[in-house]
Amino acid sequence: MLVFSRLDALMAAARPRAACVLALDGPAPLAKLLTQRRRRRRAGRKEGEGRPDRKGARAAPPPGEPPLSSLALTPGSPFMAFVEAALEYYVCARLGAGRWPGLQLELSGAGVPGEGEVKLLARLAAGHWAGPAASAGTHCLVGGDSDLLLMAAACRADGPVFVMVDDPRPARRSGSGRGGGDRYPPPTPPRLFSVAALDAALGRALGGAPPAR
Repeated sequence: MLVFSRLDALMAAARPRAACVLALDGPAPLAKLLTQRRRRRRAGRKEGEGRPDRKGARAAPPPGEPPLSSLALTPGSPFMAFVEAALEYYVCARLGAGRWPGLQLELSGAGVPGEGEVKLLARLAAGHWAGPAASAGTHCLVGGDSDLLLMAAACRADGPVFVMVDDPRPARRSGSGRGGGDRYPPPTPPRLFSVAALDAALGRALGGAPPAR
């Protein structure tokens, strides 16, 4: 599976030694549920009507594989249950093969409340969740949202914190898949940011000293 290959690549890039947490988005707080419902209603109407062409007319989706609806990424959907089961298989298969000896792995599924980034930061802020040695070591947060960098800057951890922003979308299409190139072009390489460097840059921009960590 492409997801498994991408996870293997991210694990090889991050190289966790003590602990690793895989977190899926779970049910949002009540204050955000209403906003999510409105967004999903609008998304459902747009997907049902089709995308507009250059003249503004709604066109039917092209034949072939049906595109994945963004509504399928909602916690509690059958697709998210499938994703969680696939991740459980991935973790068990890799551990059973001795891929990461001594590594403590945790899967926070879609049934655990909170967004994935928030659950990761809560683990980081709690400290000693994987033992004192892991808490005082280097931490790497991997996600696709750029706001994860600012959220990590507001979180205090015992050791250095890095954020790896991973955008699985390809930088450009290399072909249409019908003899014109790869059907699945390689994704954009992940980018690594230092939270300490961000603190220092913000301190210089605001004319003050960076916050102590």
